[in-house]
Amino acid sequence: MSLGRVTTETQIASEIGWAAVAGYLTIALLCAWLALHCSSPDKDGARRGWCLLLCSMTALGINKQLNLQTFLLEAGRVVAKWGHWYSYRRYAQVSFVFTVTLIGALVAWKILQYYWPILQQRVELAAGLVLIAVYCILRAAEIDHIKAVTMHTKFAHTPFWFVEIAGILLTFIGTIRALIAQRLARYAL
Repeated sequence: MSLGRVTTETQIASEIGWAAVAGYLTIALLCAWLALHCSSPDKDGARRGWCLLLCSMTALGINKQLNLQTFLLEAGRVVAKWGHWYSYRRYAQVSFVFTVTLIGALVAWKILQYYWPILQQRVELAAGLVLIAVYCILRAAEIDHIKAVTMHTKFAHTPFWFVEIAGILLTFIGTIRALIAQRLARYAL
């Protein structure tokens, strides 16, 4: 691997990262607009859904550039060394990823149950959110020792950015369609 290729790969990763941040924050702005101008029969439920999506997209956009999961990993290593259980950190890492995945799945399930009528009309929005959640799980599983377990699979060297970008695009399309539907409903009155 040449130095030029590494630089190009790093540059591409940086550009994709900034595109993801722009996507997350654009969706967040659209969600804010939808929440503020909500006119659906279930106004409070729809507003809560858009606010929840607004907060999620904002958090993901901020995390994308601040790389908070790396900070969390480093803090975990410091705590493990300080607590003299550094040699057992692998179990804590696997437990952490499993717990985050389980909690994320339960929260997603509750959100889908509560907001299913909205998401049923916006299949691309639901699909985009699922892809973003899958990306987050794949990203969390990139912890050193968990990554070592997956190195023997055919996905070992596959960049997962395409899952995130596809999720962002689908979520953006779903949000735009919701905005168009909201504007059409407002003019129909």
